[in-house]
Amino acid sequence: MSRASEIGLALFILAASAWPATAAEWTYGASAFVFDPPNDDAFLSPILEADRGVLHFEGRYNYEDQETGSVFAGRIFRFGEKVEWTVVPIMGLVLGRTDGVAPGVKLDVGWQKLTLSTESETVIDFEDAGASFVYTWLEGTIAASDWLSLGLVGQRTKTYETGLEFQRGPMVQASRGPGWLAFYWFNLDRPDDETFVFAGGWEF
Repeated sequence: MSRASEIGLALFILAASAWPATAAEWTYGASAFVFDPPNDDAFLSPILEADRGVLHFEGRYNYEDQETGSVFAGRIFRFGEKVEWTVVPIMGLVLGRTDGVAPGVKLDVGWQKLTLSTESETVIDFEDAGASFVYTWLEGTIAASDWLSLGLVGQRTKTYETGLEFQRGPMVQASRGPGWLAFYWFNLDRPDDETFVFAGGWEF
């Protein structure tokens, strides 16, 4: 492990221990995204999450870059009644083909049948500051029924290049109980840049 990685690991441990443990029970979630970009091989990006009280922990693979893993710790803030807000500042450590630290924030806003979700992070590369980047995933949905949501999605990502700085398109999500399935269709107006994403998850 490089000296920079050791420093990053120390920073992550400090962030993870910044809040006291609570007596609340653990809750878990698992999801996986299959990206199918144009002119490239499809790849899988699994994500594991664990919450305990106000604490949030997360592990990812193939998310910030190919053949790269990341771990995050954060604190959950919830407020609002008619408009419900959930804000989770996070700090992460990224190791693999890309090595760095990744401060970021997750935000969910819900009002009646409308939901807005966004996740943004800045990956600060240990080896090359010029390779650092900002990644953002943004989606807005409306509940068409108890189990079906329709919406729009946008992202800017480093894991593949399609000639557009901002990827965007429609999405559909079906859910039942603790499980959900989703389909994202990026750049449908640009046939040469179309990217398909299939996703599913389970909370337990």
